[in-house]
Amino acid sequence: MGNSVNGSLGDLNYKKELNEVKFDYKEDKKFNQDVFLDLKFLSELLGRIKDCKDRKQDLEGCTGIKPEIREGYAFFTIENNKNGLMILEDKAVVRKAVFKFAVKND
Repeated sequence: MGNSVNGSLGDLNYKKELNEVKFDYKEDKKFNQDVFLDLKFLSELLGRIKDCKDRKQDLEGCTGIKPEIREGYAFFTIENNKNGLMILEDKAVVRKAVFKFAVKND
């Protein structure tokens, strides 16, 4: 689906002694983690927000998504279309992920 984050922690050193056997090696720790947010959609929306702000247009009509306007900010809520396992306050729940952010609406 293309909704993942790739990264690297760089070379990690491992040293271990077990009886008379010694281990000493380096390994590049790379990772690929799926995320529940549609990163392509978020990137496109952020681009539209920037364009609207550059043209000094109102975010409510310009982005194609109706944000909640409050106290000079436009609040955007993006819901995912699939359930994911989340840890909330020490308990695991399965629900749709929601991503919220706000930008100054000036």
